Amino acid sequence: MKKNTPINERTPYGTLYQNEVGGWFYFRYQANGRRHNEGLGTKDYAEEKKIINSKYAERVQKDRLGLNDPEAIKLTLGDAWKKYSESPERATPATVSEAQSYESTWNDFVSFMGNPRILLRDITYQDANRYANFLRDKRNYAVDTHNRKIKRIRKVFKALHDYWTGTNPFASTTLLRKAREERDLGVRRLGFTVEQEQKILEALENPKEESHEQSRNPSNLLSWDIQRSAA
Repeated sequence: MKKNTPINERTPYGTLYQNEVGGWFYFRYQANGRRHNEGLGTKDYAEEKKIINSKYAERVQKDRLGLNDPEAIKLTLGDAWKKYSESPERATPATVSEAQSYESTWNDFVSFMGNPRILLRDITYQDANRYANFLRDKRNYAVDTHNRKIKRIRKVFKALHDYWTGTNPFASTTLLRKAREERDLGVRRLGFTVEQEQKILEALENPKEESHEQSRNPSNLLSWDIQRSAA
């Protein structure tokens, strides 16, 4: 076995591979008519062999016999982040704070939905649109901040495509806002930085005892919006 290149090895059930030498192992296989990529959660070659034989052998064999039930592929909103964080298709932000913002944004969406046991496949465009309206009307985020959050959630759904069918509920461009919305109001609002977003979410989760309304309103938590008269 070559040590200077990432492992890429075919097995009876799929392909075992690494993205870099000494890195995490992933497994690519075919089931339910779709290609799947899953992280094995180990960098140990012997351990990943055990995982493949115990976890994937039966799954792939059942699929070849037509015994797999697509309805059995269920993932709740509450469990989705862990599965996403193990996916080779997850986003790879350049900074730790941006990676944390992905998770915070997802958790905020789950909280908005009100039930972490809702299945990923049951989320619709209508749910995504309600959340987008909530960010705009209740959170009063700037356009850049709003769009960044929508795109993060869109990425999570895209990476977890094995757990839903049809169209990504966050794929529609109508969920995004346009800069002219602020220009038409005669206001220029600067988007929050990643660090500022993190502080807002922390404050929303642990509101101070001053005024309920003030503590829940991001515009009162931080004075980063800059307004100016329209030209």
